[in-house]
Amino acid sequence: MTKPLSNSARRDALPGFGPRRPQALRVIWVLSGQESGGVRTAVLNLMQGIGNLGWTPLAVALASGPFVLELRKHGLACDCLNLPAPIALRGTLPKKLLQYYRLRDYQRRASETLAAYLTDARPDAVHVLWPNLMPIAAKAAWRNALPCFWEMPNVIGRYPLAVNRRIMQWQLAKYRVVVLANSQFTADSLGSKPVKPIIMHLGADEARFNPDSVQPISRVELGVPEDAVVIGMFGRVSGDRSQLEALEAFHALQQSMHDNLHLLVAGWPDAPYVQRLRAYAQEKNLGPRLHLLGPVNDIERYYGPVDLLLNAYQGAESFGLAAVEAMMMAKPVLTHAAGGPAETVIDGVTGWHLPRVDSVALSAGIRRALADRPRWSAIGAAGREHAKARFTVAAQSRLYIAVLQGACIGAK
Repeated sequence: MTKPLSNSARRDALPGFGPRRPQALRVIWVLSGQESGGVRTAVLNLMQGIGNLGWTPLAVALASGPFVLELRKHGLACDCLNLPAPIALRGTLPKKLLQYYRLRDYQRRASETLAAYLTDARPDAVHVLWPNLMPIAAKAAWRNALPCFWEMPNVIGRYPLAVNRRIMQWQLAKYRVVVLANSQFTADSLGSKPVKPIIMHLGADEARFNPDSVQPISRVELGVPEDAVVIGMFGRVSGDRSQLEALEAFHALQQSMHDNLHLLVAGWPDAPYVQRLRAYAQEKNLGPRLHLLGPVNDIERYYGPVDLLLNAYQGAESFGLAAVEAMMMAKPVLTHAAGGPAETVIDGVTGWHLPRVDSVALSAGIRRALADRPRWSAIGAAGREHAKARFTVAAQSRLYIAVLQGACIGAK
């Protein structure tokens, strides 16, 4: 096994390390190659954000995948180590325990390969997101005396005796990893000892999500009446996103004369779940009010025909970027007040909180929003100002750079 280089030996070989380091540093993202959804957006936003500030974002994927091609399409450098696809723990706890030994062996081999790559690539820092890749990147960075940043994309699940959290904290402390949590809720799931996470909220692209410059899709194009009240649900179309519960709430509200509600759904669909949605809508005579768009690349254009966004994740979402993007587009947000959205959406100011997610709570939440209809424009404007002040890619990138510079200088 390769003996880890001493910090001084490695840094002596890197011109400019520490206080002498030039302002613009080279950061390598360690990826699986298969990133999608929120993680994909988080990677692209921050890489492009620091690139706009004069830094050099790079990426290396352990295995080939569609995200490698997408990064290159965006003009971002991405190498590939051509390793087997990373192993993720799935299934019941006994199954995960059996998979854990395979994961440890994969992590050891992948870390050695990555360490050799970093020696040749000579970056200034290493960045990683997926929890199962964190030990790989952390150990490889440590062997090269490089600071490693773990951007937590999700909360740490609960295991008996908090064993997974204890293992992670041990690894973070051993390899001196700087932890960046996307919300206080995410940070709390890891704990603060011995490594305390730094809160770095995700940001929306202020230029892209700008209602003054976006050319919106018209209601006519979508087959939505001009006088309808349109509620948008943007993200995955699956059971944990509660589109069915929203339709159930629509049916209940229809019985009490709120019969002009339309649901605009955009996102990657789970086919059996979509069939359930269509069948329920047909059964309850809601078919014309359900608009299923599938995945769209220009989601910012679909906020135009929407009156408010419904963010109804069943559990506690780690951050909830869709809620921030909606506020950036000056749209009120009705959201489950659990996890990250409870931190980003201000109840009664930029939207409304839901205490839980079921058809009864959604009906009550929609009623509350409808009662506030004269304030929708003001609520949307307040949301945009709130998002611009706290949740932009530019603000996230500036904080990231400050944290990275401090870690690099302090590690000397």
